Parts: sequence; C-alpha cells; structure tokens
Amino acid sequence: MEEPLKKSGKFVHLHVHTEYSLLEGACRIGPLFDSVVEKGMDAVAMTDHMSFFGVIPFVKEAAARRVKSIVGCELDIDGLSAGEEDKQKKPFRIVLLAENKEGYGNLLKLVTRALTRTDSLLGRVSARDISSNGKGLIALSGSRNSEISHALFERGPTAASRLVSAYRELFGKENWFLEICRHKTAEEEKLNDFLIGQSATLDVPLVATNDVHYLESSDAEAHDALLAIQSATHLGDPNRERLEPPEYYLTTPEEMLKRFDDIPEAVENTIGIAERCSLAIPLDRVHLPGFKLSPGHTVRSYLRVKCEDGLRKRFSEEELPAARERLDRELAVVAEQGLSGFFLIVWDLVRFARQKKIPVGPGRGSSVGSLIAYCLGISDVDPIEFNLVFERFLSRGRSGLPDIDVDLSHKSRDRVVEYLTRKYGEKHVAHIATLDTLAARSAVRDAGRALAVEEEVIDRVARAIPGGAAITLDGALRESPALAKMYGNDDRVQVLLNMAREIEGLPRHPSVHAGGLLITDSPLTDYVALQRLASGEVIAQITKDPVEELGLLKIDLLGLRFLTALHEAVSLVRARRDVKLEVGSIPLDDKATYALMAEGKTIGVFQLESSGMQDLLRQLRPEKFEDVVAVLSLYRPGPLGGGLVERYIGRRHGREPVSYPHPMLEPVLKETFGVILYQEQVMEVARVMAGFSMEEADEFRVMVTRRRPGDLASLRQRFVGGAVERGVDGENAEEVFNLLLHFAGFGYNKSHSAAYALTTYRCAYMMVHFPREYVTTLLDNNLGFINRMRNYMAVARERNVNFTPCDVNRSEVEFTVEGEGIRVGLAVVKHVGEGIAGEIVSERKAGGDFGSLTDFCFRMHGKLTRQAVENLVKAGAFDFTDLRRSQMLAVVGQILKVASGEAPPQSAVGEEQIELGLSERGRVEECVDIPDLPEFSQAQLREAEQEATDLFISQHPLRDREHLLRQMGMITVEEALSVPDGETVSVAGLLAEYRKISTKNSRSMAFLTLRDETGTLEVVIFPAVFERLAKAAEDTEGKPFSIRWARNEPLVITGKIKKEDTTKVFCDTVESLSEVQEQFYSLGVLEIRLPERFKDFSKLKNVLLSAPGNSEVRIGWKQTELSFAEEGQTEEIRNEVNSLRRHRVRVTEELVEEVETVVGKGAVSIVTRNGVSSRR
Repeated sequence: MEEPLKKSGKFVHLHVHTEYSLLEGACRIGPLFDSVVEKGMDAVAMTDHMSFFGVIPFVKEAAARRVKSIVGCELDIDGLSAGEEDKQKKPFRIVLLAENKEGYGNLLKLVTRALTRTDSLLGRVSARDISSNGKGLIALSGSRNSEISHALFERGPTAASRLVSAYRELFGKENWFLEICRHKTAEEEKLNDFLIGQSATLDVPLVATNDVHYLESSDAEAHDALLAIQSATHLGDPNRERLEPPEYYLTTPEEMLKRFDDIPEAVENTIGIAERCSLAIPLDRVHLPGFKLSPGHTVRSYLRVKCEDGLRKRFSEEELPAARERLDRELAVVAEQGLSGFFLIVWDLVRFARQKKIPVGPGRGSSVGSLIAYCLGISDVDPIEFNLVFERFLSRGRSGLPDIDVDLSHKSRDRVVEYLTRKYGEKHVAHIATLDTLAARSAVRDAGRALAVEEEVIDRVARAIPGGAAITLDGALRESPALAKMYGNDDRVQVLLNMAREIEGLPRHPSVHAGGLLITDSPLTDYVALQRLASGEVIAQITKDPVEELGLLKIDLLGLRFLTALHEAVSLVRARRDVKLEVGSIPLDDKATYALMAEGKTIGVFQLESSGMQDLLRQLRPEKFEDVVAVLSLYRPGPLGGGLVERYIGRRHGREPVSYPHPMLEPVLKETFGVILYQEQVMEVARVMAGFSMEEADEFRVMVTRRRPGDLASLRQRFVGGAVERGVDGENAEEVFNLLLHFAGFGYNKSHSAAYALTTYRCAYMMVHFPREYVTTLLDNNLGFINRMRNYMAVARERNVNFTPCDVNRSEVEFTVEGEGIRVGLAVVKHVGEGIAGEIVSERKAGGDFGSLTDFCFRMHGKLTRQAVENLVKAGAFDFTDLRRSQMLAVVGQILKVASGEAPPQSAVGEEQIELGLSERGRVEECVDIPDLPEFSQAQLREAEQEATDLFISQHPLRDREHLLRQMGMITVEEALSVPDGETVSVAGLLAEYRKISTKNSRSMAFLTLRDETGTLEVVIFPAVFERLAKAAEDTEGKPFSIRWARNEPLVITGKIKKEDTTKVFCDTVESLSEVQEQFYSLGVLEIRLPERFKDFSKLKNVLLSAPGNSEVRIGWKQTELSFAEEGQTEEIRNEVNSLRRHRVRVTEELVEEVETVVGKGAVSIVTRNGVSSRR
C-alpha cells in the first residue's frame, strides 16, 4: 500500500486538513491528489482535526496515484502547563504523525480517549494520555494555536522555553519538531523568531509546514464561509475565528524553499520525517471476531453440525438428497472464503433474538438465496423452492465479507445490540457512522447565512432548485431556467450560488448509521477511532464502504415497525381467541388474502401502502405468492418507466402473447412470462446460453448493470462466443445480449423480494382475518405518526372495526382490543403522552377506578397540566360520569384549583367529602357546582375530539355526511378508481400526503394523496392550476397558497381521471368541504320528510326559528316530484305544516343535525330549487 519517496522529492506537506476536518478543511481527497501530483510532490500527510473519517479514502487514493500517504491528526490537547483555571478554556493544538502501525494505533486511542471521556477534559487529550500512548508518534509543535505560542504571548519566553523542553521529554528528542509556518503575519513572525532561537539553543529540529486548509489561495473565501458555518456566524462578524491572510493553501515545493531559504533545513526535515513514516493499512483482508465453540469443534465443523440440524428440520426425507448436495456446495465455498465463523456469528445473534421472543424477519437481501442461511434460521425462505441463487450472495471470486442484514422488532433492536456487546466486549462493538453532507439546497442555505444574504433571497434560490437527492447545483442551473435567470440577472444570487458550489458536497457532521453495527476481532481502536455524539451514542469514525474495505464485520440490524406489529398481533390473537396461530404457520394459499391485494386495499400492509402500489395490485391481481414477489420487484422506477410493467401484466392476463428470446431460455423466464425481471435471471441466462459458471455469471450481472464501456466490448464477445459454441445463432446471441444490457438495470434481487413478500403476505393475512388485533398493534407501533394512524383507523372501519373513546378507567397507555372493537389508548391525548398515561394507569391499578373528574384531579394533582385534563375531557376520557363534556370543560379549571389548594370547595358535597378525608380516593361527586349546560353538537364534539388527539375517534368526519356528499354529486375514492379515463369527478376526502415541488422551469406543482373511508387516490396539481389556486388564495387571504391547512379538514378535489401506470386525478379545483357545503346550503332548499304520526311541530318550529335566513323549507310526508302529498292528514296538521313552510332558514350542518334530532336521522335533505343536486 505504501509508496516509497522518490529521490527528486524536495518537500512534503505534513500538516494538511482535508474535507474530513469537518467544516474546517476544504481539501477534497481527489482534487488534493490531483494538486499534489501536479505540483511534483511524492508524498503528503493527512492531519485532520480530531478526525479519522477520511483515512481509508486517503490511503486508497494515494496508492492509486502512487503517492506516499502519511497519516496523522491535529489533536486538541489540554497542555503540559495547564492549571485548573485553564480547563474551561479552548484547548491547544498539536500535530501528531503515525511513524508506524503502533503509532497509528496510539493515534486512534488518543482521539478515542478525547472524544469519549466523561471528565472535565472532554474533547481533548492530556499529557498523561500521551505518555501512555506516545510510542510510534512524531510530534510537530503546532502553529498559531499551540501551547508554546500561547505561553510566549501570555507568559513570556521563559515559560514558552520550558514547554519546548517539556514536550521534548514527553515525545523523545528524535520525535519532537518545532513547526514553523510563514503566512505573513506579525504575530507568526515573532513566534518563528522564538522557535528558531529555541532550535539552536536546545537542539530541537525545525520543520516547515503551511497548515493547509484549502488547495489554492483563490479558495480562501469559500473556506472562510465554512468557518462561519461552523461557528453559526457570518463573514462580517468581527468576533469570529478566521484564517488570514489567504495563505493556507497547498504550496509548491518551490514556494516553500523560497519562503524558508534562510532555514533550508526546515524544508529538508519534511523529507526525513516522510521517509521515517512507514504505515501500511492492509485492505481487503477479513478480520472476523472469534466465535466460542464447543470442545472438539472448528468453525467449519460446528457450522456443518448446525446446518445439518436445520436441514433435517426444514426438508423431508425425499427432499434431503438434493438439499444436502446444494448445502455441501455452499459450505465448500464458505470454507474456502474463510467465512464459516461469519455465518456462526449471525446465526448466534438470530438464535438469541428468537430465544428472547424478539421478532426476527424472514430474511433480507441476497443472503436469502443461501441454503446455509435457511438451515440456520437466518432466513425463512426456502431458496430451492423459490429457485434463488447462492452465487448472487457469495461466490469464489468475490473478495471481502458479504452482507447479511437482519430485520428485528424496532422495540427490541437495542437488546440484540446489548447482547452482542456483552458477548464480544464493549471494546469490540460500536455503531458505524454516516456523514451528512452539504447537499445542493443545504449548501445554498448555509452559504447564504454565511454571506448574510436576505432570507427571502435564500429561500427563493433554494426553492428554484429541482427536487431529488442526486441533484447538484450545476445540474440545477442546467435544469431550472428560473434559477439560471436569477443567476444571470442578480449579482447577489450569483455570489450566493458560486459560494454554495464551492462548499457543496463537503461533509457537515456525523450521525449514527440506521442499522450498521461494527464487530471487531481485536479492540476497535486497533482499526478506528470512536467518538461520543451529543445524543450520548458512541460511533466509530468510519462509514459503510471503508468498513468493508478494511475487511471488518458490519452487520445491519434494522428495526421494522411492521415486523413488531405483525408478531404482536399474532400473540394477541393467541391470547384472546382460541386459535393456535404462529407467524411461521400462516398459510400462503389463502384466497381472501390475495383478494384483498387484488382489490388494492392494502393500507397497513408492509410494502403495499402507496397509492401507486395499490393501483399496480389492482392491475396485476395477485393469486399466488410468486405474484407478490413479482409485485415488489415491479414497483420501482426502472420497470415502471421502462414499459416492463405493462408488458408483464399484459402477458400475465393473456392480452399479449408470451415469447422468449430463445427457446433454451424458457425454463429461466417462464415464471415471469418471458420478461427479465430478476437479477438472478440475468445470471441464469448467462449460464444457460453462454456457458458461464455461476461465479462468472454473477460478475457478468455486475458488469452489464454498471455498463462501463471498457468492459462491455469484451463481455459481449465472451457472451456471444459462448452462445455460438452452444448452437445459438450469432445474431440471436447479439439480440439477447442487448436485451440483457437493457433490462439488467431494471432487474431486482429476487431473494430480497421473496423475503419481503413473506412479511407482506403475512401482514395482509392478519388484516383480512384478524383486523382488530392487527390494527391495534399497527396503531400502538406508530404512535405519533398521525397520518399513518388516521389511515389505519380508516382501514379498520372499512373492516367493520369501530373505536371506543379513551377512558381513564378502561384505557391502557396504548390501544387495546375491547369486545368487537378497539379502545383508544390514553397516550394519544395531547399533553398526556406515554409517560403521563403510564402514571394514570398505575394510579388506577393502585387506588382503584376514578370516581369522578374531581377524584381524578385530586389523585393526579401535580402530574398533569390543565390543558392535559381538558384534552382528556374532549377525548371522552370522563364520559363514564353523568356529566356532559360541555359541563366538564366549564368547571375543570375550578376543580384543579380546589385540588391544588388554591381555592376552597364550591359545593356542599365537595366540602363534605374533603372534611370526611376523601382526599385520595372515593370522590364520586364533584367539588364544585355544575352548571346546567346543553351538550355540544355532534360536529362540535367531533371537532374537539380531533383537537385533543389529532384523530377521528368516534367516527370518520365523512361518515355522517355520506348522504349529503351524494346530494352534492360527489363519489367515493373507490368509485373514482373505476371511472373511465378522461371523465370529470368530484371526490371528498382527507389529505393523507402532500408534496410540493419545483419544476425545471421553477414553477410550483404538487402531488397529494386523498383518503376517504374506501381508499386512497393520487392527485396531481399541475403548475397552471397551482398558480391559479395560489392567486385566488393570495387575493382572498393575502398569504401563499398551501394545502397543508387541509390536514385536519376534509377537502373536495375536482378534476379529470387519468389512467396511466396508476389511476390519478389531474386536479382542476381544490376546496375545503366546509366551503363547498356552505355554498350548497346557501343555494338549496331544506327538505324535511316527517315520520308518520309526527306531532312535535312546536319543537320543530323552534329549531327552524333559531336559524333565520333565505332558504326555502319544503316539508311533508311523502315526496312527489316537486311537493309533498298530504292525503289522509287532518286540517290541523296541514295548517301546522303550511305554517312551517312559510319559514326561511339559513341552512347549516348544525341546523340539519338539530332538525334530525326532532324528525329522525336521514329525514332531512338539501336539494336545489329545481329539485336536483347542485353539484356534479
């Protein structure tokens, strides 16, 4: 790995900050080596500030450029003379270089010590730390921020000289150098004069550096912006730290020789130090942690035993010979690759999880194609039955460790991590990191703040950048005419974007990788440095790819909420019903489950929740498990956009004939109707047609997917040549190769799809057969995700599962199954949450049921705010009392004051209870007088319930408006999905998702998902419509248009149905249902159908008088076309009716509700004056 220095070398940069000095260095690795080579240098050091994130990319690039890499670090040090008063001050800095492997290990330990310690020295190393871990290190004194510099200017030359000697003693004479920089500042020159004198007096060698932070002097301003971003200030802030003048760049050897022509030995010493540094970091070697074995076993023999145990459990006697033959083949490859211990490590953690009843997924990724994984219980998918390919996971020619990812319950993942930490030792286990970078928009926003650009300008520029994670600023300028126009016409935007382009893509800060866990054979600090994040979690200073390149074991343990919900639901079914159900025993041939999928009613089903996926399901209509596997592979951008989905579905349903590229490929492509859908099929085609071995076929798959021009010519020649040898016509072989080239990029890993399809199917099965239990656990595992919870509650209602409001005497913390429905948990109530909900439940269990609102307030005094109690009332948690919610809300404040002692009881009963000592429990009467107030209307109760929980508990807000919606000419989502292409529809629903984007022309458009009780519908608002709606919103409200207001309010979408890859509505108007309803009411006639023998005319009259307005009242018993017949009624009753007809009212939802309380539910309609609906 290490490159020797060439004889021509004149100077080596030994103090260089790369991009991995986070928000401090601006030297990107690739351009750094471009510059090093261009400027004729043979070696370069990386000395990032307290960071080793960049080591592997650095040494790899150095090897590729045949440049010697020197690894070091700029450390924060407490100092040798620091007193207690200095502990809170900024640390000093020192540069340490790894002379050899021991020195590198010590550097890793020092950084780890500094960044994980818990004492007052957090973030810095001490002299004691260095004395314990100082071997193999070469120390440079540091430049402007060194302790010697500080001592010279704060305490004088004598104190500084003592430090020079002390550091020499600490590191040893041969390893201690005085660092000199010349950046043309007066202070630095004074320091240099002192250091030159000390060198002569104390015989300490000098070394010249330039403390490089950027590549060219022209990069200084962008680097300065980075420093401003780091300190959350702006460039003009006089108090922030800066590097001036712009001299901290990668100078040429000639420049350094000229700068130090008076002390050439300082330059020459860089060559000597570089020659001393001899560190080779071996890559692509496997470093597996040891696995404790039973006596008499090797890892190979023990793996064989465990696989044989599983083989006999998984296969029948008839199946065993074929299965054992494949197992032998796989074990041979694993043994050759030295990976037997790898499988045992994963087997052991899965075994632990299953023993502890922690839900484990049926597999993930290409490892599902391994029979070894199936026999060990790592996977639950039989690779023989589903024709999965082991070589897609592991082959003889592949280097490094393969990936085995494990899905676990998100609630219990930490328990598995704790087990691994105990088993292998806390010094051997850590989370890997991910580095968040300055992407296009964040680069604009950060650069804008650093430049102190007006927030309005920053926001305008950021919004003009097209969406997409891969978009760059250069790409945005090409794709967005509006952005390009701003760039060309506005100097501020030009400066902003130029600055943002300079910093774009630089790493900003580290965070914990979602699932990656690092397990090492020797202590972690033999390979990586560790650091503790602000959250308290400890991570390794290494990301995913460098872990693999170092040959270290990384296991992805991923927490899945669906997996948790599935297993909890099965447990709930066993506990509540006389059903012996296990997740693994769910039958895969259940017709009702496939019918659910074919209907596209899959909200709450793993992987199938999006409206696009639901539409694909309706088109494909799954009938067997293999169809589910195919669906998961088809619903991706490549197949959807490349015509593959249409071809597959057309052939599946017989609308298009099935054909094969060559007859010999029929066995390979028959399951997918001649369509190349899976990556494994690409491999099989190469094997069957061109005679590739499976190892070669896997390499072929990778190469045709990457499409590197240099590889394709030779690959084509090999494939066509092999096919011709097997009797295939050359022209036909060329066609097949081109077909593979086209579809290989679309191909998906069948092994992964098969495993995920298993969880998908099982979730769907539970939704069909046990919706109460399954939706309960879905809700419990998604607390706080309001849109998801609303969707799951709507799905439950579709399946005739109703919800009972929360109750302080009946509810648990989370949702629970109760009778034929689901009881809402206390944790959903705002300002209550899981913590306080748990205390309520604990108090109830300890002291018995709460007798009243007063009893609750006394017993829970000091634990809940007034707002929390009011929200509990609104949510129905005290409906067990005889009080109406309106009454409780009127007095809850007074009761809380009495409970806290701020006010005396305000009722005789309340005072007597307190005098009798009923201060802890037993109060069944309230301590204040209760006003006689009418209950709120149903609409008001529903609104208050929603306000308290963000959920629709008693009923969906559209449930009691079904008749009205029909009258207004609206249809359901389910009906809209069946409407022919091009027809105009109006659909009412709730906003499930909303996403606004900017087009290439910087015009706004939006995508939203509308949901009612029958399903979900995709809606597209194109720019012209969006702008019209926005203009109308600004004209009426004076604020920017957004549909986010509809989060809690039903809305009405009108537009044309568009049948493409999915069914969508191309929107023409978006209105709130309340506005549409009010307009409908204002134009309508109130039509009342009286029940037979109706007598309560006086009450009906009072209700009508309470809402005076301009709308006609039409009333009678039996409707004809325009009037009501009155045959058989007495003259007195006819007079009463005629009197009511003379009233004119203002029609509102509340009036309709009140009239229905008098004449009966469903007896009221609103029609237009000509007797027909006003909306279609």
